[in-house]
Amino acid sequence: MVVTILLVLFYLLFPVVILYSAYKVKILAKIGTIILAYAVGLILGNTNLISESYTAIPRIIATVTIPLAIPLLLFSMDIRKFKIIAGTTLKSTIFALIGVIGAVVSGYYLFGKHIPEGWKLAGMLVGVYTGGTPNLAALKTALDVNNNTYILTHTADTFITIFLILFFLTIAQKILLLFLPAFPKIDEDDEKMSDLKNAHNEQLQLYDDSPDAFAQVAKNYKKTYVDILIALGLTLLIVAISFGIGQLVPQHYFEPVVILSITTLAIIASLFPKVRNLKNTFQVGMYLILIFSLAVASLGKFSKLLNGSVDIFYYVAWAIFMSFFIHVALSAIFRVDADSTITITTAFSMSPPFVPVVASALKNKYVIVSGLLVGILGYAIGNYLGVLVAYSLK
Repeated sequence: MVVTILLVLFYLLFPVVILYSAYKVKILAKIGTIILAYAVGLILGNTNLISESYTAIPRIIATVTIPLAIPLLLFSMDIRKFKIIAGTTLKSTIFALIGVIGAVVSGYYLFGKHIPEGWKLAGMLVGVYTGGTPNLAALKTALDVNNNTYILTHTADTFITIFLILFFLTIAQKILLLFLPAFPKIDEDDEKMSDLKNAHNEQLQLYDDSPDAFAQVAKNYKKTYVDILIALGLTLLIVAISFGIGQLVPQHYFEPVVILSITTLAIIASLFPKVRNLKNTFQVGMYLILIFSLAVASLGKFSKLLNGSVDIFYYVAWAIFMSFFIHVALSAIFRVDADSTITITTAFSMSPPFVPVVASALKNKYVIVSGLLVGILGYAIGNYLGVLVAYSLK
């Protein structure tokens, strides 16, 4: 009993150590807290520190954290802000979605059919390339994906995406300008610019999952703990209702119905200003993603990972690069500018926090708000699209 309690406390609290270390050591912050959580989990799972008889603990924690994280990540979403996503940004968003779905579906017939959980992997890839790690984790739960398949997928995605990030930060703009128009000039005196700047600052603060953001949450906890408790209570209510809905469908549809129900109810809750204005809900949701990452990685075994299908690596690479190729091709046909194309791809495939980084490399601050909003939209729609594509290919 004592060992069980200590293990539960370890999984729940060790992410604090990861965040604090990344806050103090900047190189760790650049590596990324989720990657650090995976690394620690893999080391833990491949040593004798945890007996096989206790593996049920991280398995339960991994199962529980995702349903709780989804509402917290979506509560702060303001649908009214999406009116900013219009014109060029809207076209680029549609092209990016076409690229992701086209690449994943074609990749399934090239590589996925040779993978035992190929159709589930397809769903996860659609999720991760529209909403990042939170959607990847949610679809792992919704589709009941094997832990080793999940870790292999995430590892391949992390490794290959590094090259895409480097490409975007260095020569992508110059190369795409050979095929795509340049970003249109902006009138700094336009009255809309002040609104854009305000929206920019607001979105950056809301969806900041850096160690510095968590440090601010800890520093101001006396001002925000009531909001966090209210958000957690509402989350538990949404999860309970969703589990009730899941009981109404056949057992093999239980997981996807529960996850999609949670997503839907969370989006509905975000329509209410009192819910939307609760402080630090996104950061608490991301903390749960860290717990999940630590727990699920500790269930992975190096022997099984090394013997994993190389087709997973090929499938992930195909999904990343082919989706971008399709996006660029459609942008060229319909004359969408290079900066918008790069930013929307970043928002979908790497998640919102990377948008300001890439925008800085592009020397274009005007794409930040639209990129952040598209990334948040990806959090909302990724679960639906992932489940739809997976079951279509099953």
